Amino acid sequence: MTTATPKLPTTEQLNAYADKLPAIYREILAAMQNSDPLRRYGGGIDPRGFWDQLTGSRSEYTRGEYSYAIEQLEKRGFLGYDDSVGFYFPTDACEELMATITGKRAKTVEVPDLPEPNW
Repeated sequence: MTTATPKLPTTEQLNAYADKLPAIYREILAAMQNSDPLRRYGGGIDPRGFWDQLTGSRSEYTRGEYSYAIEQLEKRGFLGYDDSVGFYFPTDACEELMATITGKRAKTVEVPDLPEPNW
């Protein structure tokens, strides 16, 4: 359910945007990136692991403030939420922003086609 962004920002644009993000958004994006080290690019983010990461850190923000900030990320098109599976889904721009902030990139893995049997 990844929502593709028509045009991804350049590295310079991402860096400039990341530099001006308030701390609460940086904390949220870092927690999302770190919540599942095996998550694939565009894959869903389980809120339980994400909230465990987020609330396990020492922060000045409350759960309500985090929830409001997450809503803002959704409104700006960085995140989607799928009620049917209960996961957040970062857009491509969000994936790039998380990588910019954390220095970690979600893995991209493609499953090869199954060869035709030769019997």
